[in-house]
Amino acid sequence: MSRLLLLLAALAVAGPVFAAEKLDAVDEALQPGAYEERAAAGTVAQLTVPFLRSPALERLWGPPRLIVVSDGSYVLVYRSPKIKDGVDRYFKIVGTRRPIPVITDNRGRPERDGSTFVLGQRVKYFGMGNETPAWQSDALLLVAPDGRRANYVLIYAGRRPWPGKFFPPVAW
Repeated sequence: MSRLLLLLAALAVAGPVFAAEKLDAVDEALQPGAYEERAAAGTVAQLTVPFLRSPALERLWGPPRLIVVSDGSYVLVYRSPKIKDGVDRYFKIVGTRRPIPVITDNRGRPERDGSTFVLGQRVKYFGMGNETPAWQSDALLLVAPDGRRANYVLIYAGRRPWPGKFFPPVAW
């Protein structure tokens, strides 16, 4: 069953999870194969959640695209300037105060393929994608140095996981 159908089924059982009445860039980023090209770029000043980013990817791939939605949540999209082996490589950071539903398989069990560490916190992840393999973390509740909290999801797509960690390094 597709992840979108699972998300819609979860919403039908648990009631509304998202603050927005229609899907926005944050909702779409949590679906496989979602692209945010039609969303307007935003600024860090518009955020209501702490800004998590990847300085390592900024040095390697250049500046990311920041998409900010009406509640101050964001999607930060890094894209490799080169297509390698016919595969588009990208890394997304989704930051929000919204609850993020757990994605389950067709038996109702959480999708899990392994775990890794992000900012010293163990996080489980699962693989997805057909033509472009991708890995998505479970929701991480992180606390920024200023004490503010938010939920984050990391999504990396490429031929293989990021060397040694599954996800590129992130920082505040």
